[in-house]
Amino acid sequence: MTATVLLTRAAHQAEPMKSQLENIGFKVYVQPVIEILPPDSWDEVDDVIFDYSWCFAASALVFTSSNGVKFFFDRVKEECDGIPFDLYMSDFAAVGPDTNETLKHYIGRNADMIPECFLESKPSWAKTERIE
Repeated sequence: MTATVLLTRAAHQAEPMKSQLENIGFKVYVQPVIEILPPDSWDEVDDVIFDYSWCFAASALVFTSSNGVKFFFDRVKEECDGIPFDLYMSDFAAVGPDTNETLKHYIGRNADMIPECFLESKPSWAKTERIE
């Protein structure tokens, strides 16, 4: 009897995991339980994004998901016709290798910090080298 898995990832993110599970013998059904959408209004988000004083006050801009990276930088690029230098020069943290890869797509380098462990109960950050 074949084991069955219900994969609840967002539709646009399900395929890699679905393929991996099928390759090891699982029957996989994809049924997203969330839909990733932009906010109804960007006003409050824009107030934070485009007040660059935080770039100098914050230790790092932390992204916890690829979706967060995508929505953030797509909005910045839409409003600024590119990524402003002050923002680009900020330190970034990415939770997980997928989030780091998405960040790298936008800024051309790895995050400055990536946790060694992804459990909420054990936050453990490791410095990474910048891409030259």
